[in-house]
Amino acid sequence: MLTAEQQGFLARSPEFQKLLAVDPVLIELDREQVDRRAELLSLQEMLRGTLRIGGVTVQPITPALWSFLWCIGNRYATDIRSIDESDTDVFLYLLAHGIRTLDCEIEELPARASGFCAGAGLDIVEAAGELSETIKCAFRPLAMLPQRPGDTRDCRFDAAWLAELSGIVARETGEP
Repeated sequence: MLTAEQQGFLARSPEFQKLLAVDPVLIELDREQVDRRAELLSLQEMLRGTLRIGGVTVQPITPALWSFLWCIGNRYATDIRSIDESDTDVFLYLLAHGIRTLDCEIEELPARASGFCAGAGLDIVEAAGELSETIKCAFRPLAMLPQRPGDTRDCRFDAAWLAELSGIVARETGEP
């Protein structure tokens, strides 16, 4: 086992870094971390502004949609470990139809969305997996935002969260 001092010496050693740069095992491990083909397909879909989950064309997850899901108690946004068929139907229904053009009262949404996956020919388990991957992709850019030291608050995706996120993005990008 190397001491912290020895590890620091190796990290700063140009000779050691040259050996690491050409090590075939490390190069392959680095390649495995990113599936470039999957990333390219995801990027193409995002640039077009739509994604496909099975045969359903959906919009990308936006902070507003995520906040809406949290506010209505959808477990994809509150406790993904306990999602059920209804959560999946509602989430996919909202991604397909949008929240701005919602054509029912919020209380009617579960009934309106009931069976949406089955009606689109999607297996509910596969749809849940696709939605989980879509969430991971949507939240990946948040990892690039500055961290706030000592922030241990529970995740609340309410209107205040949405406003704070928008403010951080505007400040960091210089966009109004």
